[in-house]
Amino acid sequence: MVVGAYLIGFDEQPIAEKVLTENVCPHGARVVAKRRWQPGEQLRIVPLSDESKFPAKVVYCQGLSSGFFSLGLEFGVGSIKWGEGPWRSAPYENARIAMHLGLESRQT
Repeated sequence: MVVGAYLIGFDEQPIAEKVLTENVCPHGARVVAKRRWQPGEQLRIVPLSDESKFPAKVVYCQGLSSGFFSLGLEFGVGSIKWGEGPWRSAPYENARIAMHLGLESRQT
């Protein structure tokens, strides 16, 4: 399921980065990001349409040929119900994020 979200780190001046999920499960996700994140780094994943913040940890960060990064995230508390509430797929917004990331059109 492709869903747009923000990743927010715990830096002194946190920056919200728009990302797209590539693969999801209730306890984690694989996302495409512009920024390199470090394995073990703590962050929050936030749905585009809501202010709910879910703690997550970067499990891996792999460079992609496009110059972007594929991140494996593990959620810290509870689980996310993908496809429900703020975690519904929004095709128009997903296409905008894919363009922002310079990615090919993603299936929603």
